[in-house]
Formats: sequence, structure tokens, C-alpha cells
Amino acid sequence: AAVFAIVSASASTLGGLSAYGLGANSNSVGAPVTKGVTIAWDTSYNAGAHAYVVDDVDLTANGGETIPANSEVRITLTGAGDAVLGEYVSDNGGSTWTSQPAAGSITANSVEGASVVINGGTVTAAVSTRA
Repeated sequence: AAVFAIVSASASTLGGLSAYGLGANSNSVGAPVTKGVTIAWDTSYNAGAHAYVVDDVDLTANGGETIPANSEVRITLTGAGDAVLGEYVSDNGGSTWTSQPAAGSITANSVEGASVVINGGTVTAAVSTRA
């Protein structure tokens, strides 16, 4: 079962996006995380690009929930026109991440949205948000 929610975020959330609900218009959600997630990213200045770049991502569950340690997690960062800028993937519930393209190659100011998919075993939860 897949659960989708679209949540808006303001431009003041640069450095991360937050989604506080999975399963819009439903009374119950069978998902590894039901109270939403918060995405944050670390940035550093890249002199060659003359811009701040995304170095790493962090995903936390809201409301005291935890993301199961055996969950497969994918965060897709998107830019103008919903173009995919890159993806961060974890096979241990977000403890460690690999990125494609390499970390530090996505300029932070080009990130306009993010999508998260958490595959916790029997169900998958997904949320997308735009800055």
C-alpha cells in the first residue's frame, strides 16, 4: 500500500522541508511513520560553484515516532519544474546515506522540493513537499 500527501512549505524553511501528515483525507494510515517527517540538509560553500551546496541530509520522524532501522528510505530533491536534482538513499532507516550525484554537487538554492519514500517492510509511506 502506498500513502501520498502533498504539503506546502514556506521559503523560510531553507535548509530543510517539513511534512506533518501522511495520508491526507484518510482516517488511518498503515505506515512505518504516521505523524510526518522533517527533512534537513547540511550545506557548505563551494568556491568553484560560487554557491552553497547540499552536503548531507537528515530525516527525522515527527511526534516521537522513529523510522524503523531496517527501512529503505529514499529522498529525492527536486528543482524548477519538478526536475530531479539528485537522490539520497539509505538502507538502514536513515542512519547513513549515499547520494547520486555525489554529495556537494547540488546547489542549495536550486532545491525547490523534496519527496520521501519510506519502505518499512509491509507498507510504504511517501510524502512530497514544495518550498
